[in-house]
Amino acid sequence: MKIFEILDRRQERLIAYLSLFLSISFFFVGIFFGLDFTDSFYHLNQALHPAGDQHLYPFLGSSLIIKEIVELLGPKIIFLRLANSLLLLLSFLFPFLILKPQLSRNKIMLYLACGLILFLPFNVNILGYDTLSIFFLSLIFTLCIYHIKKPKLSKLLFLSILCSAAVLVRLPNILVLPIIFFWFLFFRSAFPKTLLYRWQAVILLLLSLLGLALGYALYYGSWNSFINASANADSHFIKELLQNYFRDGIQLFFFLSFILISYFLFLRIRRRISKVFTYLLLILILLIFMSYYLLPTKYIFNYSLFIFAVVLSYTGIQIFHWKKRSGMQLQIFVLYFLFLFINLFGSNTGLLKGYSLFVLFPFVFSIGNSAGKNYWSTLLLVLIPFSFVNKLYGIYEDKNLLSLNVVPRHELLSPIRTNEFRAQFLDAIDAEVKELGSRDIKVYFYGDKSHIFHYLYPRSVVISGFFHQSIDDLTSRAKIKEMLQGKDNFAIFIIHSYPESSNFLTSALEGDFQRMGVGRIEKGLLTYYLKSIDSQKQTD
Repeated sequence: MKIFEILDRRQERLIAYLSLFLSISFFFVGIFFGLDFTDSFYHLNQALHPAGDQHLYPFLGSSLIIKEIVELLGPKIIFLRLANSLLLLLSFLFPFLILKPQLSRNKIMLYLACGLILFLPFNVNILGYDTLSIFFLSLIFTLCIYHIKKPKLSKLLFLSILCSAAVLVRLPNILVLPIIFFWFLFFRSAFPKTLLYRWQAVILLLLSLLGLALGYALYYGSWNSFINASANADSHFIKELLQNYFRDGIQLFFFLSFILISYFLFLRIRRRISKVFTYLLLILILLIFMSYYLLPTKYIFNYSLFIFAVVLSYTGIQIFHWKKRSGMQLQIFVLYFLFLFINLFGSNTGLLKGYSLFVLFPFVFSIGNSAGKNYWSTLLLVLIPFSFVNKLYGIYEDKNLLSLNVVPRHELLSPIRTNEFRAQFLDAIDAEVKELGSRDIKVYFYGDKSHIFHYLYPRSVVISGFFHQSIDDLTSRAKIKEMLQGKDNFAIFIIHSYPESSNFLTSALEGDFQRMGVGRIEKGLLTYYLKSIDSQKQTD
C-alpha cells in the first residue's frame, strides 16, 4: 500500500477507518433492494416446509441451519438478508482474526475494504447453502493454516467437525475432503514425529467421514429414508453441467490470457519507460478492456468470471514462483488455489461460482510480496468502479437498483424495494388471497416463479419439492389433477414467469382444469383458476 508512504500516521488511520466504514455500509445497503421469486425462496421453503416433513440430503445441513435462524430472527426477508451479509462479512474476517498476519491494522482495514467493495455484486441472496458453504470453507481454510502453524489434537478434531458440516450443508462440498487429505500429506504440521504426525491426514479424513455418516444417520434413521430424501435434479444432468463448464471455460480462458499477458508486459516495460507512463498505460489498457467486457450482463456473468480469473492467475503465479516463497506462504497459496474449485463442483451455473472464495483473497493477497504486486494492486483498484456499476445494474432477477423504488405491502417483504410492476403484482395477489380466504377458498400456487408465494402463503404448494414447475410437463399435469381431483372451493394461480416479462400464457393445464369444472378468472393484473360451490350454484 504505497499510499501510506506519503501520509502521516493520523491520516493513514483516518483513511483506513473511513474506507472500511464506507465499504461495510455499501455492503449492507444492498440488502434493501431486489426481489427474486425463485432460487432463494425455493431453499427457504425446503428448509421450513420440506416435502413429507423430511429435508433433502444434498443440503440437509443448510436447511437445518436456515430453519434455526428463521426461528431465532423471524421470517421477515430483511432479517434473513442481514444474517446472510453477516455470514459473508465473517468469512472475510476469519483469516485476519485467527491467523493475525504481520500487518498494521490500517493495512488490514484497507485490504478488507477493497475486498468488500469488489464483492458487492455477489451479496444478493436471502440465505442459502451458497453463503453457508462460503462460511464453512472460509473457517476450514483458516483452521487448516492455523493447525499447521500451531498443531493441536483439538484443532484436528474441530477441523473434522467443520468438514462434515460443510458437506452436510452442500453435498458437492465433499470435494473438500480429498483436497485437505492430500494437502496434509504434502504439508505436514510441526507435530513431533509421532503416530499423529504421520497419520494426521488419514485421521482427519476418517473423522470427517464418520461425522458425515453420523449426521445423516441421526436425521434419517434408515437407509431407505436417506435414499428417498433426494433432490429434484432435473436441471443437473451431467451433460448440461459439462456444457456449462465448457461455455464458461472459454470465457475464463480469454480473461486469464488477457490478465497474464498484461501482467508480463507490465513487468517487461516498467524498467524501460518512466514509472508514471507505465501506470498510465496499464490503467488505460485495463479501463478499455473492462469497459468493453465487464459492464452489466445477465447475472453479472462477465464480472463473476473476471473476478475468478484474477484470483486464479494471481495465486497461480505465486505458486509458480515457489522458490521465492516461505514454506507457510506456499502452503497457503496452494490450499487457496485448490479451494477455489470446491463451489464449482456440481454447480449448474457453470464456473460462475468461482467468485465464491474471493472472501479469502484479501488475506491471501496481503501475505504475498511479489515484484509484480503493484500490477495486481492497480488491477484491483481499476475494478472498483466496475463493481459499483454491476451492483447498480446487475441486481439478481430484478431491474437495476435505480428502478427499485416501491415496497410491497406484505409484512414479510417490507422494507425491501422492487420495481413498480412487480410490487403491484405482489400486492394484487395478496389482496386476492385475503379475499378468497374470507370465502373459505383454499389458494394454491404453481409454476417456475411461484416459490416466493409458497413462502408468503405456507402450504400453498400443489406439488411438493419440485423446483422446475413446468406448466406443460405430462408428469406434473397428472400430479396436479390427482391432487385437486374431488376438491371444491379452491383457486390456483399459475406463475410461470415474472409478471413484468410476459403476459399470461395458456397451457395444456387449462384444458385439464376445464374438464374438472374449474373456471378461468381475469381480474386486473391477475389471471387464475377457480372452482367454488358458490360459482357452481350461480352457473346452475
